[in-house]
Amino acid sequence: NGPPNSTYMTANNAAANRDFMNMLLSQLSNLGDPKDPWLNMSDITSRAFLWIGGKDTFTPLHHDMTQNGFVQISGRKRWFLAPPRETLRLYNHNHVFSRVDPRHVDEEKHPLATKVKWMEVTLEPGDFLFIPQGWWHCVEGMEENVSVSFTCWNSSIKHHQGS
Repeated sequence: NGPPNSTYMTANNAAANRDFMNMLLSQLSNLGDPKDPWLNMSDITSRAFLWIGGKDTFTPLHHDMTQNGFVQISGRKRWFLAPPRETLRLYNHNHVFSRVDPRHVDEEKHPLATKVKWMEVTLEPGDFLFIPQGWWHCVEGMEENVSVSFTCWNSSIKHHQGS
């Protein structure tokens, strides 16, 4: 019964969670397929993260320094995304963070942010979202939820023609 983020948990101790993450990640069948290796499976348990949150948990606007895959396991989460070209309109104030809240842009504090064309996506259980490096995003829990994210993409993967 506290502020929404008072019960937002993430498992960032990969060594202690290795067995659990191996079991969970085995459900993501074709992402680690040796014939089409999008993920570096040897690195996955140390670069996968479990997120457990309640309704209204909120991750402020930021961008990641890696590619990010996100799987919604239970509950729903609403995402607001903007491409890197919008950086100058997002008042990047500290490293990878912005004080802009896409849900309610303050026109007086952040007038340039009113011009950003946000992509809004709601993830349902079983949905997968790929967030390219540098893409701005914030996330809001719409109900109690469980998710997994991972950052162990193979950098050697080349674009396949026709895919």
